[in-house]
Amino acid sequence: IKGALYRHYQNKRDIFDHILSRMEDMDLQQAKKFDLPEKAPEEDSSAYARASVQRLAEFSKAQYRYWTENEFASLFRRMLTLEQFRSREMQALYQNYLVSGPVRYVEEILRCNGFSAPGERAAAFFGLSSGNEGLFRHVLGLTLALITCIAIFRGTVGTGKATAVLVPLMSGVFFIAAGGVILCHAQRLPGVLLDIIRSAFSLKALGGGISGAAMGQALQWGLRRSAFSNEAGLGSAAIAHASADVKSAPEQGLWGIFEVFADTVVICSLTAFAILCSGIHVPWGQTVGGELFTSALTTVFGKGCSLLFMALSLLLFAMSSVLGWALYGSCCVKYLFGSAAMAPYRVLFAAAVYISCVMSTELIWALADCFNALMSVPNFIALFALSGQVEKVTRERFSAKTKAYHS
Repeated sequence: IKGALYRHYQNKRDIFDHILSRMEDMDLQQAKKFDLPEKAPEEDSSAYARASVQRLAEFSKAQYRYWTENEFASLFRRMLTLEQFRSREMQALYQNYLVSGPVRYVEEILRCNGFSAPGERAAAFFGLSSGNEGLFRHVLGLTLALITCIAIFRGTVGTGKATAVLVPLMSGVFFIAAGGVILCHAQRLPGVLLDIIRSAFSLKALGGGISGAAMGQALQWGLRRSAFSNEAGLGSAAIAHASADVKSAPEQGLWGIFEVFADTVVICSLTAFAILCSGIHVPWGQTVGGELFTSALTTVFGKGCSLLFMALSLLLFAMSSVLGWALYGSCCVKYLFGSAAMAPYRVLFAAAVYISCVMSTELIWALADCFNALMSVPNFIALFALSGQVEKVTRERFSAKTKAYHS
């Protein structure tokens, strides 16, 4: 068979290029059969505007049968699925043919037809379980709301016990998983470090810094996501530290600084190094989520274990955050309105957990960013007002400690 192939093709690359060419021809025939656009939106925008949603629905069903029943297309799909982590080119092809490419195509058609939220609607076209997605969200929301309700109605003790188990467990497992990826790809670490330094001091980075555009984006997203990651500047973590049984407030404050360091410098850096060392394709300039770290894990632990790990990690991270914020909110409500208002607040908080599971993700992020900004404003005012007192107490504590050490 190999000899027969090389009588018609020059090398492996030539064979692969012919396979891609045939797949492109078959895709164009499928689109033409349903009178749908065959070119990119910028090349033929009128064709996208003329495409009917009815034909698009029929095309989506036919595409599913095409990728599962057609022998050539099915073998091509299996090849891309298996080879997607071998090189950036294969991963790009996997995304273009089987994941983001079809969704973007449908999204452009829906956008040109005036549909709202075309991205979400496009994803529903290719979601095999999209019919059960709504039911799943409701069940998940009710389950998480019930767990939250049980934990927060048990008060500080219940919340403390739950987070005392969840936080160390998830942090330890996450540390081991990320470290495992870096160790297994340790030969790439010097190159990654060199790329980081080279990119940071390149002319492109200098131009972005001078223009302010890149700097503005970095600050904007850095502040927005750091607020969720380590809560620095929001004033919420002080509620937990204030309840600690310690003799010295400045020393407890150092633990607060260590939390930010451990989260930002250690955990976030581990995540970045694991992604970069794994060798997967990084779509720079695009909004991505946990799929990058999942792909990095897959290079070491396999697809099944990686998906399970990420699902459990996200659940534990999110659940511990929800319980922590429930405790912070209870303390604030008690301070503002008294103990009688805590029970209604907890019910409303549990209801909010359910509602967030069925709401649009984009809307949730936007609301969270807005409320975090509103929280930070009074906190910064208080920090500036109390900065002199903080400096005085800190100096007194550590000067006394220094004297005791030398004596």
